[in-house]
Amino acid sequence: MIGAGATHGELCIRFAPEDIRNPIIADNLADDTILKTNMEKYRLEGWFQAACKAGKIAYEQEKNPDYVQALATDNNSASGDASEPASAVINATVQGVEEPGVTVNQKGDVEMQDQ
Repeated sequence: MIGAGATHGELCIRFAPEDIRNPIIADNLADDTILKTNMEKYRLEGWFQAACKAGKIAYEQEKNPDYVQALATDNNSASGDASEPASAVINATVQGVEEPGVTVNQKGDVEMQDQ
């Protein structure tokens, strides 16, 4: 959470002396700056959303093994392609994040490049 633990009001209960609070606040603000930079540079919000989708699919699959096949059937009936395997449908579902400077090699490993 950006901004958490960055005010005297939030920390005065746990750290009464101001000389202890000030370095903590400064560190928390520095962490916020780094987090904001990384969120913008690496589009972490999109990665988070894709991870949530993948997690939901994995959870539903664990609860109901037929879920993946149902998902594939639903997506295939919409696209008219009944031959697409369920794994391809899941990958297409969670690959909604196109990242510049990020590639996936033939083994499926993610490779990051600095921009």
